[in-house]
Amino acid sequence: MEESDFHNRLKSAGRNDLCPCGSGKKYKKFHMNEDERREHEEFKKREEDISIS
Repeated sequence: MEESDFHNRLKSAGRNDLCPCGSGKKYKKFHMNEDERREHEEFKKREEDISIS
């Protein structure tokens, strides 16, 4: 499975680091909340898929 951009950002960027997307903004101000939300949604979907099986 190929990792998406948001997975890579979550793994590589600290809260106070510059965002790896190249925006020049701090990660916590630019992509962190969205990335965490998307990861949570993927986790919930995987749990639902497991419970259906």
